[in-house]
Amino acid sequence: MLDVLLVCMPFGPVFSPSIALSLLKGGLKPLGIPVAVRYFSIDFAELVGQDFYMGIARDGRPTVRELAGEWIFSGALFDAAPADEARYVEEILRQRGGWTTRTWARPILPALIDRILRARRRRRTDPTAGRRCFAGSAPATCS
Repeated sequence: MLDVLLVCMPFGPVFSPSIALSLLKGGLKPLGIPVAVRYFSIDFAELVGQDFYMGIARDGRPTVRELAGEWIFSGALFDAAPADEARYVEEILRQRGGWTTRTWARPILPALIDRILRARRRRRTDPTAGRRCFAGSAPATCS
């Protein structure tokens, strides 16, 4: 029988366990299926800082149109040359290329662009990311 790992990826919630993952785990356990839940979201929030993490996850800084959260992790699947990184920053973050009507787009501050780049680089270099589960009171979240 296969083991099951249920994963809460960034930029999911960090201050409460996922009810969906907990319910899935609770449904699989009585069937004898080994299952665990891992919260990579917590590890990444600790790595990049709560304010930055919550800015993307909850506050829309930058907005979903820029896909900054996805872009931070895209290097895990796709090789990206430094020119690709520069192009994303220039076309999407600075010129606001994700917006068809750019007058609606609020500018992204250079300091936020720097934090996004640092988060992407940290994600690539931290070998310990994603090794803990939620330590809250809900028993179905940790194995």
